[in-house]
Amino acid sequence: MAPLIISSPTAAAAYVLVDLLNEHCRAVASPQPDSTWEVRVEVGNAPRNVLPPCLAAAREWVDRCGLASASVTLDGHTHLLRGSTGARVAQE
Repeated sequence: MAPLIISSPTAAAAYVLVDLLNEHCRAVASPQPDSTWEVRVEVGNAPRNVLPPCLAAAREWVDRCGLASASVTLDGHTHLLRGSTGARVAQE
């Protein structure tokens, strides 16, 4: 399975997400050329049950950072993760 990739608008927000995700899996933040950040979770060898808590942590992060939404790429498909006001994952 391809990695779980979550886009972050800032380095500070990316590291908040890394802290939340590291409770469930190993996450790494890296800067992108457009000044945004990417948080990557390698899920290739991880058990299938690692994804639900990772997505829940990402949703918590969206709320905690006051973001309206965040782009999440999983298995080559990009989705929009909304915070508690629209708490669901919708395909972009």
